[in-house]
Amino acid sequence: RVLHVPSTAQFADIFTKALPTKPFQDICFSLNVVEPAVDTAGMLE
Repeated sequence: RVLHVPSTAQFADIFTKALPTKPFQDICFSLNVVEPAVDTAGMLE
């Protein structure tokens, strides 16, 4: 028996679909993906 897996439980969606902000943030949180604490732009020299 094949059951439906909702997007809220399908972490691959973050890599394969354009998600609304809330589901995107929820999956990022579940995967422990966070913004860096410092700005890294322009650091290459």
